[in-house]
Amino acid sequence: MMAFATRRARLRVLLGVKRFIPLALPLLAFGASFGLYATQIGFAGEAAIAMSLLTFAGAAQFAALGVVATGGSLLALALAVLLINARYLSMGLTVSSTLPKRRIARLFCAQLMVDESWLLSRNRRGRHSSELFIGVGIAEFLLWALGTVVGVWFAAWLPSAQTLGIDIGITAFFLALLAGQLDNQEKRLAAISSGVLTLILILVNLSQLALLLAPLPILIYLSIRQVRLTRKPSTEN
Repeated sequence: MMAFATRRARLRVLLGVKRFIPLALPLLAFGASFGLYATQIGFAGEAAIAMSLLTFAGAAQFAALGVVATGGSLLALALAVLLINARYLSMGLTVSSTLPKRRIARLFCAQLMVDESWLLSRNRRGRHSSELFIGVGIAEFLLWALGTVVGVWFAAWLPSAQTLGIDIGITAFFLALLAGQLDNQEKRLAAISSGVLTLILILVNLSQLALLLAPLPILIYLSIRQVRLTRKPSTEN
């Protein structure tokens, strides 16, 4: 069944869990900050926990709460979530061919698609492992849900997430993920270009567009890399 059919596959899933361990505490804090924020703006604790279990969307959950808290419309909520999660379209395409073929299994994997499961399931050649993907995804899902429960549970005794510095910790968490991927000059150039583009858009009051356009340098890099990979066999022949 799925990626757990053989002993080797099960060991690979466990390896995915092991790969996630260094990120466990930051992710737990991230989930706790969501539970804390949701409760402090008036969400029922049960609703916040259910949201984490059913959507497992990280930053998009924060955006959804922000729209609801300010009285935004359903359209505004949908657009905010779409902009933040647009990156998953390209990420899903790159990992799709390695995932199980059964529809129910692919739906399960789709629920586990997050930045960390995508990044940590890759090898040095950029190829993904479905077992590693599932292992990382399950570990993060459980810790995200647990973190939300912790945030909801202690909301009455804790100050805001900003006061605790959790918002800065979340930024550092994603920067740490990025740093581990910048192993050549082209990747570093793509990341810097994306950061500069984001800064420019924010400075000219187009921060909403930044979420959509910031990945462009990364997509250009990936396109160039794919062209090189497809040409390589023909040049060798």
